[in-house]
Amino acid sequence: MVRKIAVVALVGVMGLAGVLGGCGLNPYSPGGAGASWDTFTYVSTAETPMTISVLDKRNGEVLLTVEVPVGEQLVVSFKEGVYIERGKPQPANPDLMRWDLMPAGRSFGVLGNEMPVPDKSARHVAMDLREPGEFPESRGPRAAGGAGGAGGAGRTSASAPTR
Repeated sequence: MVRKIAVVALVGVMGLAGVLGGCGLNPYSPGGAGASWDTFTYVSTAETPMTISVLDKRNGEVLLTVEVPVGEQLVVSFKEGVYIERGKPQPANPDLMRWDLMPAGRSFGVLGNEMPVPDKSARHVAMDLREPGEFPESRGPRAAGGAGGAGGAGRTSASAPTR
């Protein structure tokens, strides 16, 4: 009887630890959540200002390029085989990519942009570092006339329209 209670208590504690441990998951952080959610976060800092591009490896086409502003992060998420247009699967670009810029350190949020992309064997995500020394817009050195900082405005270009 005592052994049964001990086993039940141990299982309960392990279950609670698993639930509480899961609360610490942070999918929008560099390195991801530690699970295979195919979500990636790129944080741009003054030391490592980033430009992220998604390329189609079949033809070298640049599908998306984002100059991530310093102090912000780009979150990119891929969903396999879910892109359907007019009720039909799209074999050339079967996956759906969602992305958005948000303040650095944000753990969760809606990814407000999406576009069809090739499957993971036919796409490549490239990270390029810009010259260090950029500042977040709100904290950078002021130019003559007091306008803005040295940081970029987060330029984005995509070869396909967002939905």
